[in-house]
Amino acid sequence: MSPRLPANARREQILDVALEVFATHGFHGASMTDVADAVGVTKPVLYQHFDSKRDLYQALIDEVGERLVASISMAAAEASDG
Repeated sequence: MSPRLPANARREQILDVALEVFATHGFHGASMTDVADAVGVTKPVLYQHFDSKRDLYQALIDEVGERLVASISMAAAEASDG
């Protein structure tokens, strides 16, 4: 069992681990039990942060999209020409 974390930190941990679980098993092949086991929490803890597997997946897509935009923006800001 994972140590108790603040809600924001736990949510980020779940998203980080869920990324690997979904990448390995795909959306349909991964279960909330798989994610919970990989994070080291119980399924009720997952459901405190996400209403469903689809909700978790959508949050993950949003998070990865934000990371991508931030990475592109940083690279573009550092570029000296097109």
